[in-house]
Amino acid sequence: MSAYGDHRPLFTRLAHLSETERWEEFDACGAELNRTLALHAPDGLPVADFLLHVEPGEARARFRWSDEPVEGPVMEDPVSPAP
Repeated sequence: MSAYGDHRPLFTRLAHLSETERWEEFDACGAELNRTLALHAPDGLPVADFLLHVEPGEARARFRWSDEPVEGPVMEDPVSPAP
């Protein structure tokens, strides 16, 4: 099974929690992905914090990353494009 396939249940849950605006559970699910996956910056070093959103049933993903750990609750949909 592919690396994505191994994590498919978490990505599916993350998408559902985002759609239903259940942010505390969304944060916990995102933290689980951060513990099991790594995202690397263009310089090749792992980033401190990231959000990876895979569209269920589609071959596309969106992500955001930070050089610093992100603290605090999510206040809005973190994967929507900025205005």
